[in-house]
Amino acid sequence: MATPLSSISAVLAAFLIATLGSTTLARAAELPTDDCTGYLHVNWTIPSGVTLDELRALPLAACLGRTGVVQYWLQPLRPLGKPVEQLDSIAAEEFLDSPLEAAIRGGYASTVAALLSVASDRSAQSALTDAIEQGQLNIALIALKSGHKLGDAPSEALWTAAKHGAAAFIAPLVAAGANLNYSRERRTPLMLAIEQDDAAFARQLLDARANVDALVLDDDLCEDVCCSQSTLQYSALMLAAKLGKLEMVDLLLSRGASSSLTTASLDNALLNAAENGRTDIVAFLVRQPKIDLKRLGPKALTLAEENEHLDIIEVLRHSGVTLGSRKRVAKISVDREHWHRKHCPGRAGSS
Repeated sequence: MATPLSSISAVLAAFLIATLGSTTLARAAELPTDDCTGYLHVNWTIPSGVTLDELRALPLAACLGRTGVVQYWLQPLRPLGKPVEQLDSIAAEEFLDSPLEAAIRGGYASTVAALLSVASDRSAQSALTDAIEQGQLNIALIALKSGHKLGDAPSEALWTAAKHGAAAFIAPLVAAGANLNYSRERRTPLMLAIEQDDAAFARQLLDARANVDALVLDDDLCEDVCCSQSTLQYSALMLAAKLGKLEMVDLLLSRGASSSLTTASLDNALLNAAENGRTDIVAFLVRQPKIDLKRLGPKALTLAEENEHLDIIEVLRHSGVTLGSRKRVAKISVDREHWHRKHCPGRAGSS
């Protein structure tokens, strides 16, 4: 029976390394020197029974995408337990990519699959995120199907995909159990899409049933003791209104976002728009049939007056909003002062 070509290549590479050294393998493989030669000079720790060249061979082959060589040299390393993690640790100390990272960066799917076959769950989780950061959809799919316990990695990966605007990853990650409302750095994937004006990504998240009114902690208020207060929250619509993202406001409202939703810290889409001078957003929101303009209008008008947003004042008054009484003029400021005194001692009145 004929020996497979990949097996011949692996045996030949192993022979070259064991007898003539890793540099010969690099020359024989036409190594792209700038990218991979760092692995030739690492002072690898040598576990019992494994030679320096054996340790050097695997990361070098991974960097080159030589799957046959990787598979060959994984055999003597398997009995050592978690060989990929040992090599990863050594590479990190030398400021080099781990073998798995190098293979992902090179787009070597079969090499990644070989390394994942002996990797820990933690390495597989990192590989998933790395693949998305590198835009390697096929490798992300390999990590998802590797049989490892991925934990929160699909959710982390979805957040990373949102940060990079990589919509192609949404469906497989959701299928793998990603939490569409996963929050990191005070942002959900939907909020990241809003900040980046990525309407297509936002639509796909909403199509997959992301919670349009999900609340996260507010960075502007979350300091010191306030960080522990669950009431310091805002929604995607509030963020879009604050940033002046009219297309996103329209999209979110069309998908059921509540224009009247108000948090305990007095965040609301209309109030945020009025406070931050977003005239087009205010004009759009006051026309929404479900907005509670009777309750929110006077507060929005007060904020517009406090910040001297004359166009917004005109829009609100044209919509029939009035302050009603002098007592109500300062109501929003009094409300916020009271809230801060209660939840953030020493920071009353700041926002």
